[in-house]
Formats: sequence, C-alpha cells, structure tokens
Amino acid sequence: MTDPWSELVTVALLGTDRRPLPDVAGSVVARAIPLAPGPLVAPATRLLDLAAGYRATHRAGARLPVAEVTPLPMWPPEKPVPPAAHELLLLHLERAEPLMLNLWLRRCQRDGAVVAADAWTPLIQLAAQSPRYDRSALKAVLGEPGRWFLEQNPAWRTVAVALPPHLEPPHLEPPHLEPPHPEPPHPEPVVDSEGMIRRALSALGTAAERTPAAQLDLILSCPDPWPAEIIRHAWQLLGGVSPSGPFGRDGRRAGYQIGCQLPLAAYPEIAVAAEQALRTVAGAPREREWVREGFALCELAAWSRLLLEDAFLDRPDDVVRVPVPAARPPVEAAVGRQGMRR
Repeated sequence: MTDPWSELVTVALLGTDRRPLPDVAGSVVARAIPLAPGPLVAPATRLLDLAAGYRATHRAGARLPVAEVTPLPMWPPEKPVPPAAHELLLLHLERAEPLMLNLWLRRCQRDGAVVAADAWTPLIQLAAQSPRYDRSALKAVLGEPGRWFLEQNPAWRTVAVALPPHLEPPHLEPPHLEPPHPEPPHPEPVVDSEGMIRRALSALGTAAERTPAAQLDLILSCPDPWPAEIIRHAWQLLGGVSPSGPFGRDGRRAGYQIGCQLPLAAYPEIAVAAEQALRTVAGAPREREWVREGFALCELAAWSRLLLEDAFLDRPDDVVRVPVPAARPPVEAAVGRQGMRR
C-alpha cells in the first residue's frame, strides 16, 4: 500500500491537474479533515488541507520533544521585612510622600531586609517618576531577585543605573605601557558631625537677617543626633520667635521636615514647645493657626517614625504607646490665662 504522505508529495510535485488527489477515506487522515469538501474548493486548497491533516495525525501519535531543564537562579538567602513593616510600606505607597517613604527605605536598608515581591512594581514606578525618592536605597532593599526584575524593563533604566556616590564607577585612565605603581587604598571619608553642628550653630547665632527658609536649611543640614541648641532653634523657628521673623504659611512644611529628622528622644518636647509657642506668638489668628499646624505636622512626622521603628522591631503590639501629653488647643490656653489673671 502506498504511503499517503508519499502520494501527497507526488501530487504536489506533479500538480493536481496531472495527478488526482489520493483517496484518504479509509485512513486516519480522514479524522482530521472534512471528507466532503464543498464543490468550490480548489484541488490545490484540498491538497494543503490533506497535508495539514496528515501532519496533525502523525504528530498526535508521537511524543513531543522535551526541552532542556532551565536551571533556576540560585538567589542568596535574604531576610524579609517583618509583616508590620510591610503593611506600613503599603500605606506609604498609597500616600506616595517622598520624605516618609525614604525613611522607610533607609530603615529597611539599615536592617538588612528586602521587600516582598508585591511591592516591587509600585516602588519602582514611584522612583522612576521622580528623583525625590532614594533610588539607591530602593535598589538595596529589592534584593537580588528584585534587582533582576528591575533590569528587565527599559522604562525603569533611570532607577536601574542609580548608584550611591561611593559606588560610582571610577574614571578609566588610558592604558600605560608599563604597569603603574599600586596606590594605597583611600580611607573612607569621615563625617565630622561635631564640626558640622558647630558651624551650623555659629551660622544660626549670626542669622538675624537670614530668611526662615535659610535657617531651616541650616537646621536640616545638621547630622544626627541634634544637640539641645539645634532643637531649641527648631522650636523657635516653628514658633515664629526666631530673629528672622515668623515662618508664615510655609511653617506647616517646615514642621513636617523637622519632624522627619528630629531625634526621636526629643519627641516629648514637641507638645511642650507647641504650647509655649502658642502662648507667646504674636500676630493675627491666621499666624497662630499656621504655628499650630506646623507643630501638629512635626508631631505627626515624629509619630510616624516611631511607628516605623516599632514595625521593624517586629513586636506583637500594633501601636507604639508613648505617654506624651498633647498640647492644649489655643482656645483653652487663652481661657486659662484669663482665669489666672482674674
């Protein structure tokens, strides 16, 4: 019996006008193609249908080739973030506030932990949209799998190539004919925290004509931990009693920035400083409201940092409980002063 495939090949070579199509009614090829084609179907089209049906039935009875097993990447074991810290990260991602999200990333980097995979995409998208987010800290907390995921999308190149200053590739010199003498390794730069604070205090002491924004920059440039003098200048700046005058409407932003950098040990002083400022600040009720909002946002930022620290400690408690009395509203403070005068 002639092989149907050989017949089909012969018909294809000779042409359907010189050789008729083979009869496949009794073969397995008939299961894959219709037996009664329409009268308008051209013989060449019928030949292609028969060839496709034959190959389909032939491959259906054979085992498909098995590809080589792709080796899985051997990622190093990494420490995941605690569940409470992960929930806090999702909250910061919804708010998309750069200062607090950067604090979360740096705290995670300091802890040596990596974020879960469900936070990779929203984190990278935020960092790709704005350079205000700490891209180097983001890459550090992604871990090896997350960094591989980051490099797969060309739209995230600005984040993928971000490097901290101490990891920037060195400048390549032209090759020498003779090997140069090896240079001794450069020591890591030492940050003179005390010197920076002394210079900031000296500048603040002679800053009677500086704008409040310039004084804020001096305060925020001081490294941690802030001494008592820097904290006192911060309270004066928020309270509108600094030599340069009140901050005004921008006091709310200044309060939040100070709260993001304020030493957490000074958290109980916020309410005391706010109450004292509301008692002594001069001006219309609008200026007093700006002062109150500045201290309120300062306390909010510091409280959020306390929650951040507690989340990375992975304690069973959900909320940090710090016995700090809240400052009295301005109306109550005014009523108390009137009662004392009576």
